[in-house]
Amino acid sequence: MIQQQKATVFLNATESDDGNSANNYGIDPLNLGLGGWPPNAF
Repeated sequence: MIQQQKATVFLNATESDDGNSANNYGIDPLNLGLGGWPPNAF
């Protein structure tokens, strides 16, 4: 049987495109910024 390897990736907005820039937690996710579409529960 072939064993599958899987990974989970978390994306987060940053303050710039520099590799050492700080995270920007002050923005709303896309589904809140567009009036709830796609639906809020994802």
